Amino acid sequence: MDRQQSSIYMIADAVRGEPLDLGSKTSPDGAVTIVFSDIEGSTEMMERLGERQWMEVLRDHDALIRGVVQSHDGTIVKSQGDGFML
Repeated sequence: MDRQQSSIYMIADAVRGEPLDLGSKTSPDGAVTIVFSDIEGSTEMMERLGERQWMEVLRDHDALIRGVVQSHDGTIVKSQGDGFML
């Protein structure tokens, strides 16, 4: 498989240089699970709610995601806007 066509290499390139220590968070064979989240229709939702209420939704979403990740001993690799890479 061509390196440029493999999505795992695209992911690796996207997080290269990010401070990330998975330490004991891998399976015995070294595997990890990667999760992406995104609020579907967020642009339309922001337009419907208005900026102030949308920012409240984002704060609640952020707190929810961070709490769940922490409770499962996960790692937030990156977050931007309403999306997370876990």
